[in-house]
Amino acid sequence: MNIDVRELVESAGLEVEPSGAEYLLCCCPLEEHEDKNPSFSISIDNGRWRCFGCHGRGDLLSLMSVLWKCDREAARQRVYGDDRNRPAGPVERIEEALALIAKEADQAADYSEPDVYALPDGAKRLVEGEPAYEYAIGRGLSHEIIRKHNLFTAPEYPNWLYIPFDLYGQCRGWCRRDMTGLAERKYMMAGGMSPSVMFNLDGICGKEEVFLVEGAIDAMRIMSVLPDLPVVAALTSKLSEVKEYWLSKMGVRTLVLAFDNDEAGQAGIRQIVKAVDDAFQIKLCLPPQLDWGACSNTEVQIGVRGALEVGGKSTSLRRSIKSLRSLRNEHD
Repeated sequence: MNIDVRELVESAGLEVEPSGAEYLLCCCPLEEHEDKNPSFSISIDNGRWRCFGCHGRGDLLSLMSVLWKCDREAARQRVYGDDRNRPAGPVERIEEALALIAKEADQAADYSEPDVYALPDGAKRLVEGEPAYEYAIGRGLSHEIIRKHNLFTAPEYPNWLYIPFDLYGQCRGWCRRDMTGLAERKYMMAGGMSPSVMFNLDGICGKEEVFLVEGAIDAMRIMSVLPDLPVVAALTSKLSEVKEYWLSKMGVRTLVLAFDNDEAGQAGIRQIVKAVDDAFQIKLCLPPQLDWGACSNTEVQIGVRGALEVGGKSTSLRRSIKSLRSLRNEHD
């Protein structure tokens, strides 16, 4: 028996919109979650669902139980009737899905759109020939990328390069990068900035497969070589649930993890592979050098081509990393 998932949920009163070719997106129908921004994703193929706002998840029958306000067996009868070919095996019960509702009501604020930030007083875009511009060029950033992402300096910290983080065309915060190599910390984030902020979210909107890197400089280095490649920076070596939510909201279905080739990067990869569960398809892409900033243009291209899928029954994370490193050695 073939089930038209969209027709079924719409017949039960759920208003949905397509999100890519494989998913539907709508406001969460769970009573415990007052969802004003669509955060509820449903697989068109099998009806499995996940809410990135309240963190609930389940299968088609658990969803229909909610929409029809009935128990699971009643939902099964209404969906499949007496069809003997209906799916069998263990499934999540609706009570288990509801148990994953957010712990604190104020946590929902973390998923709201980040505040707009005014640029610092005296902010000035980089000018060719000036030290900050030459520093950015020396890090492998192209003139086009410097201009596109509005890198700037400010008189309060003249020896730091400022990198703004835009969302929907407005600045939602920034970080600054020490250009002298003398500061105790290389990066400083704008105080009070929302934890949902990422670099280049606007640039990946509508892209189903994107490359996820740690830092904004890494992202701009890759895009300087491959301008059309969708790259986003987590601004950390981990991926929080709120950032996972914003990636999903932008339409992302496959994450190519392109973290630094060091212990912190590998730890971040392990955390993400474990945390995202079935929310995204995962691929790996290690830089040929320690990080993307140390790679030549050719090495960036080789690294990007070396993406390897993770998650198959015979493909462990450790084996995937080893396989990628073997591929790198073939080009050395």
